[in-house]
Amino acid sequence: MTETRARPERFRRMTQQASDTPLTADLIDGQVLITGPNGLQGALTLEAAKASLAHLERALGAAREPADTYQKPLG
Repeated sequence: MTETRARPERFRRMTQQASDTPLTADLIDGQVLITGPNGLQGALTLEAAKASLAHLERALGAAREPADTYQKPLG
């Protein structure tokens, strides 16, 4: 079961709804440019992109559903 927590204070004033369109990222001139459905979303240095990836992986790990467990039939 996924744990649901209240939004931290810094996110309570979010004005946009969550998007179901994935972002894209490209390496251009040593920067990671992130684009979304409305164009450029931001640019990160390689170091900031690596740290962001770790943060995303941690958040996704918390959201993963447990794997189905095989139960041998009785009898």
